[in-house]
Amino acid sequence: STLVIIGFLSNICVEATSSRAKELIPNLQVIVCSDGCAAKSLQDHINIMTLTLPVLGIDVRTCAEVQMIIESNEGINMPATIKKEEKRSDLPRILAMHGKGSNDEVTRMQLENIGITNDAYDIVYIRGPFEVDETDPAIADIIHGPFFSWFSEDIRHSVVSGVRDTLRICKTNGPFDGVYGFSNGAVMAMLAAN
Repeated sequence: STLVIIGFLSNICVEATSSRAKELIPNLQVIVCSDGCAAKSLQDHINIMTLTLPVLGIDVRTCAEVQMIIESNEGINMPATIKKEEKRSDLPRILAMHGKGSNDEVTRMQLENIGITNDAYDIVYIRGPFEVDETDPAIADIIHGPFFSWFSEDIRHSVVSGVRDTLRICKTNGPFDGVYGFSNGAVMAMLAAN
């Protein structure tokens, strides 16, 4: 299986998510899109992309390179859950899963920043089952709640319910050509795929 990661704070969130994914699933191919990530400083971003991630065995590519790999289906092990099948529309269908303390509107903005819009894609947004009070202050200044998370204090229950809900959405709204999961959404997507 392959996990493609795009996100902000490449020196914290992206590094932690990609290294944890490799730890949990040793044979997982992890690709980080260098131009789909950002850090607090350009130097932090360059260091994580050119030094830290390659040392961890994580492949760093541009978003355009990843798109070409996915379209050609070469060099990437596509999980059965996202192989191309008959769809209800002629647009590629994307399952979009937000991060911790976030919502569909934040995810929509993140996708727009990397050129994935409703004009070119059939995007299905799903939200975590747990409403939360806290979010990143930068998000709260731009987007209004409610905000959601995939995980609660009862980790076992939240993993089971999150995977169940994700699989139910996939069954009723799929098939999907791709999955965009940000932070905790990426973790939940990975758990559901396995």
